[in-house]
Amino acid sequence: MKTLHHLKPPFIAGAITLCLAGLTGCTRGWESTTDDNASSSSSSSSSSAFPDPTYYGPGSSWKLVLDDESGDFTFDRSTTPNGTSDWSVLGRYQTLESEFIQLTVESGSLAANRTISGIQISNDLVVLLPFIDNDNALQLLTLAGCPTNETISSNWLLYKTTSPLEDEKHTPYHFGTFYYSRVAEGTQQLQHQYALTDPTPSESPDNGVTLSNGKCTDGLLTSGTHQYYFTQGATALIESAQTEEQIAEGNTNGAQFLLSVEAREIGGVSTLDGNYIGVLQDPQFNGGEQSFPIKGSCAGGVCTLKEVTDLTTGETEQLGYELTFTSTDIIENKPIAGMIMGNITEPGNNPGTAQLACSFNADYAGSGDHALICVGFSPGTTDESTLMNLYMVAKD
Repeated sequence: MKTLHHLKPPFIAGAITLCLAGLTGCTRGWESTTDDNASSSSSSSSSSAFPDPTYYGPGSSWKLVLDDESGDFTFDRSTTPNGTSDWSVLGRYQTLESEFIQLTVESGSLAANRTISGIQISNDLVVLLPFIDNDNALQLLTLAGCPTNETISSNWLLYKTTSPLEDEKHTPYHFGTFYYSRVAEGTQQLQHQYALTDPTPSESPDNGVTLSNGKCTDGLLTSGTHQYYFTQGATALIESAQTEEQIAEGNTNGAQFLLSVEAREIGGVSTLDGNYIGVLQDPQFNGGEQSFPIKGSCAGGVCTLKEVTDLTTGETEQLGYELTFTSTDIIENKPIAGMIMGNITEPGNNPGTAQLACSFNADYAGSGDHALICVGFSPGTTDESTLMNLYMVAKD
């Protein structure tokens, strides 16, 4: 296992951002699922130490607490995990008829009636869209303690990078296998790393790296220039900073972020069939429109993704992206279990096409949710430093 300075980046990628608009809703509360049927690498059951549904994540450090009985929420930001709050809002939360989720602010650091929208994948992952003065999506994980298994092996995908990349601190790759162990002193590794320029090499690359050593406590692990937010299963967020001081101070300037998701064997492209909601970020679409909510329909390895223009009714644009997974004998579970390669074509008179690497799970954390999470090049440019991200969930 190497350290990061041994790796040569195929290119330096630009920052990834996601965005969503909030509209009025209909159903109090969010979907609640259990994890009775999760795979052996994951468990998402609630811990008695966290009696209310609680979500947390980096950038600075965020905590969202939901009251299932009343439909109320509290949402706080602090510089570091468990630090003093420097931003806070209170309000009500609900699931819209379109299945997008929404927070409506009643008081606090944002104006009353301001809404925050996003998507939820099982009980493990919530993606909220920008609601302060920045362009980045906010990814939050359920806070219920540390992984229940001694080890986890999951798929990781890049969702925000930095430039320039620092040796021994950042990865120049885009997806791969994340490994966590609490045996002995504890280990965190990017066990396999793959670049979009060569996503399915003929031989497995010998480029694994050990990020740090240490053990999770109450869902958190800080070690050197890395900070980890864990669930009880395989979903995790990984922050890689420039310096240890930045981690200690909660300074995310120059930090890189990875998302770890539960890996599950793909039984064939037909298992992707379904109707999805999600978020697509493409910095080159429509003259630079960054991000938007989408509805997706997948059948037989072909998905049509259309921008949602009204989250209440689910009305969409006429034209959409086409995401295609073909040659089924070579794309399923390649280069690693749970990953699938595809091509995405943008709408318009002069459409571009680019490759995506996606992690697909037909029963995420035992919830029944179909989860498709991707990183790829933007089809609207020949610049390989311009990336797009796709987050989709099907709950039917």
